[in-house]
Amino acid sequence: MAIFAQYRTNEWELFIGNALMLATALLYLVWWRLAFWPGTGGKTGIGSFMVAGAMLSGVLSLVVVGIGIASTPLGGRGAPTIAIILGAALSYFVLIAVTTAFFHRVLTAELLVIVVWAAVELLVVNALYACGRFAAAQAVGCVAAVALASLIGLACYVLYYRLNGYPSFWDGLVPLAVDALATAGLLFAQAASKAG
Repeated sequence: MAIFAQYRTNEWELFIGNALMLATALLYLVWWRLAFWPGTGGKTGIGSFMVAGAMLSGVLSLVVVGIGIASTPLGGRGAPTIAIILGAALSYFVLIAVTTAFFHRVLTAELLVIVVWAAVELLVVNALYACGRFAAAQAVGCVAAVALASLIGLACYVLYYRLNGYPSFWDGLVPLAVDALATAGLLFAQAASKAG
């Protein structure tokens, strides 16, 4: 198995952008542990640096992934990029309605983070499939991992304000860890894949 075999520029951009997404998740994990461990009171100086770093790496991830997607010719494979973006936007508004109306969950930014993360990962998978880096089976496996991570994140999102203490802490930590694992899995799948 050759790692990074015959990478083209757009594939490096997708990989680096997604590595920045992994860094974002890991920085948020550290921040969550420092700020929300029961009894800490959320006051940690290093936590502010973690959040700032996570925000910076998240924005950089979006930019670099966007550049990689823009430079990836679809070549008749994959979904149109705009369809994934519009699907994510529609999903966000449907999820707002469902979580607020049926689950009485107060709307917070975490819902947007769940949808944006899933959309970015789906866009990366789609671009890797479109350029031939992923075979159909690899793409389906990665989409399934993103879907599972998103469902876990949504379940935790709905439950969060119903919990206190340690259960609340773990409920907030789990989606970050699952997203980090899914992103790392996608990065590994890309690194180990063969050029199409």
